[in-house]
Amino acid sequence: MVYVALLRGINVGGKNKVDMKQLKAAFEEAGMTSVRTYINSGNVIFSSKSRSLARLTEILEEAIAGCAGFRVAVLVRDLKSMRAVVQALPKSWVNDTTMKCDVMFLWDDVARPSVVKEIPIKPDIEDVKY
Repeated sequence: MVYVALLRGINVGGKNKVDMKQLKAAFEEAGMTSVRTYINSGNVIFSSKSRSLARLTEILEEAIAGCAGFRVAVLVRDLKSMRAVVQALPKSWVNDTTMKCDVMFLWDDVARPSVVKEIPIKPDIEDVKY
């Protein structure tokens, strides 16, 4: 099965630096296959026979700690759920000279529609949807 791992807070502002080649190697040493990193973002696409997101998260957090020397929170999503997110995006959302759109991926313990009310927004320039 194909997954994406989103690593929290690495390579941002020169802090928590993780080399992408070392990250890729850590994933492979942890048993993941077809490992690909995306630029210096901490986003990793990989395959695994495991179906347990919780177990994959645990394995990867340990592997990254061993590679980087510090703990990194990892959010793992499968290809099906990533496609669902893309399909749910409003067609009007684009990234161009007039608009920038981002997607936030939430941990399961905070992933609920009411969380939108807890996010401070600027309603005149921001449109937040769950």
